[in-house]
Formats: sequence, C-alpha cells, structure tokens
Amino acid sequence: TPYHIQVVAAHLFAALLLAWTSHRLGANAVQAFLTGLLFLLNVAHFRSIHWIASIGYPLSLIFSLSTLICHHTWQQTPRLRWQIGTLSFLALAIWTHPSAASVLLFLVYLTWRKNPAPRQVAIQTWPLFGVTFSCTGLVYLLYPQSTQVPAVTSSMDPFRILKMLLWYLSRLLTAANWLFVDLRDEPKIWELAVGALVLLGLFFLSRCKQHPLSAFALWTVITILPFINTDSGGRWTPAGPSRHLYFSSAGSSFILAWSLLELCNRVGTLSRQRVQQGLSLALTLSLIASSIWALKRTEAISYYAS
Repeated sequence: TPYHIQVVAAHLFAALLLAWTSHRLGANAVQAFLTGLLFLLNVAHFRSIHWIASIGYPLSLIFSLSTLICHHTWQQTPRLRWQIGTLSFLALAIWTHPSAASVLLFLVYLTWRKNPAPRQVAIQTWPLFGVTFSCTGLVYLLYPQSTQVPAVTSSMDPFRILKMLLWYLSRLLTAANWLFVDLRDEPKIWELAVGALVLLGLFFLSRCKQHPLSAFALWTVITILPFINTDSGGRWTPAGPSRHLYFSSAGSSFILAWSLLELCNRVGTLSRQRVQQGLSLALTLSLIASSIWALKRTEAISYYAS
C-alpha cells in the first residue's frame, strides 16, 4: 500500500505542477486549475498510476515541468541560476525516464518563438542538446535492457509508425475523461480515423496565435514521438489506457479544459452570466463523474486481466 500511495502522491503533485506551468505559460487561473483537475482524473494514463513500477512517468513529468518553468523564467529574466535549473531538471527528467528527451524539441520551440533568429536559437539551446544527448547516452550505456531500447533500435516502418501515432492520438480523445473504446491489442479503422482528425485539429491549434493553446498542442504530439516506433503487440500496445500517454495527456487535458471554457463563454454571450456559470459547473461535475466511472471500469478490467 505505501508504494501505491507514493505513486498517487507523485501524480497529485504532477497535476498541481501542471496547473502552475499552464498559468506561467499564459493560461488564466480557471484554465490552469481545470487543466490540473482533468489531468488528475484522466483515464488515458491509468496504468501509470495503477502500476507502482511506472512511477518513473509521474516523476519524470514533474522534472520536465520544472524544466519548462525554469526555461520560461530564464527567457524572461536571463540569469545563470535559471539556466542551471533548466539543465539540471532536464537531466533529472531524462534519467528518470528516457522519453523525457523529447522535451528538448519543445524547449527549442519555445526558444524559437521568443526569438526566431536561427543564430540566437542555436546559441541558447546548444547546452540543452548537450545535456539531452549525454544523459540519454548514459542511460542506455548503464541500462541496455531498458524497455525503451526497442523504440530506438527497431527498424523504421513508416506504416507502423503512422498507425501507432494515430492510435495514440485517438486514445487521447476516446479514453480521456471517459472510456468509449473496448480494450483490444489492435486498433480499429474508426480509431485510426479519429486519430487523423485529432492530428488535424492539433495542427490547426498549433497555428493559433493564442500562446498556451498552440504550445500545448505541440506538446501533445512531441511527447508521443518516443513511443511510435514500436511493435503493435504485447506490452507496447496502448490497449485501453496506456502509461505511454502520461506526458501527452498533460497537453490534451489543457486543450479539453480550454474547449470546455470556450463553449461556456460562447453560451454566456447569448444568455445571462448565471447560465454560463451553471453550465460550467454542470460540465465540470459531469466530467468528474465520467472520469471516476471510467477509472473504476479500467481498474476492474485490469484486475480481471491479471
């Protein structure tokens, strides 16, 4: 039991840190805390919390979000301590779980958006590249039997990569704060079609001028990339909720929170403020109830499978 409590505590801290990170990236307080709430109860990463051996995922996300906060602060006030904090937390994130190396691409994007000059981007990000490649190489050198090794050493199959990408993206929607899918080891055609629609939607959101929305849309895709070059069998499959969606569900939770609030704001322009507040409360409570029901369902399925 203490091990399970430890994982839940780490997950709770990750949800609170996600809310703070969202606020630092430009979201208001309501969007930030709703993002943390939906992430806390997200069904997509059930296995990250249910399996005590997967505690590396919430711990790595904690260090990754700390990296983003330090990097964002360093861009605002370029002091050496914030740059050291960025490099230190990035190293801890990668050592905790190698898939956190994908955060490097997101940091490069944030740097480019702040100053799109290629020379300045190279100057500001070369230490990040050095830490990422050295830490990732050290992890594989010390732990060659890591379960992440096949994702790097497997042959590149474009069709398999595309299928896994669409499958993961579809599960971010069909198994978010609800569960609309049956737990199988092979995706259905309609799931891949949903994944294609999600990818298209994320593309348009990434081009949106709203700062946090475009950032989290890119985060959702970038953090899935370490897992898409895998076989679609056995433990690698995202059958049902998957621990591989833990990082990316942080971005999809923000998008879901933004969509819910945007819907309520649109309704508020056509009616009274009390109607808008009532709708916001009703939708939030409905998502909480749906999340709890889906989490209990996945818990029962997990026990049955074991």
